[in-house]
Amino acid sequence: MNNDVNEKNLSDFNWDSPEFLKLREVAQTQLREEKRLFQSLKDARESQGLSLEEVAFRMGITGNRLEMIESGNIDPTLGEVGRYATCINHKVSFKIKEA
Repeated sequence: MNNDVNEKNLSDFNWDSPEFLKLREVAQTQLREEKRLFQSLKDARESQGLSLEEVAFRMGITGNRLEMIESGNIDPTLGEVGRYATCINHKVSFKIKEA
């Protein structure tokens, strides 16, 4: 029953509305920023000669999970982002501001 409601709502949705297009643009910008963040962390890790497995061990996660984080295939927790930075002698700060 709930799926029927969702399908109806999606079929009636205006994918070309200015509101949706703005949300899509914001989401794409966020994805690009996240990709840059993880590329920066990965570059710093590699420049220090640290293996993915070594940093993953330091973080308390598997190498596979860290690889997925670096490649953007999964969203890490804020704690994982902070631990990653700490493990490579970096610091990540977050700023919350009104959009």
